[in-house]
Amino acid sequence: MGPIIGPVPFEIYLDISQSHDPDGEIVFFELSFGDISVPITGADPGLVQSVSHTYTVPGSYVVSLTVIDDAGKQGKRMVGGFVAFEPSSDD
Repeated sequence: MGPIIGPVPFEIYLDISQSHDPDGEIVFFELSFGDISVPITGADPGLVQSVSHTYTVPGSYVVSLTVIDDAGKQGKRMVGGFVAFEPSSDD
């Protein structure tokens, strides 16, 4: 699947609540939107039902989720790719 594309302001919605550790538990997560915004962090992604984020600057962005489990192991996955573009004006 390719990136999801839309004009700025471009709002996305994500659900990371199904993230899990098959042999333990997640003790930390960081959801990064690939821009200059502050990542969302916490101890249990299962509590995060829906996250929204708005891109206001045209560009290509990769959203990633990093988790650390109770054994100290770290995993990182790309959640999605997004392209925000400047809408054309109909002069």
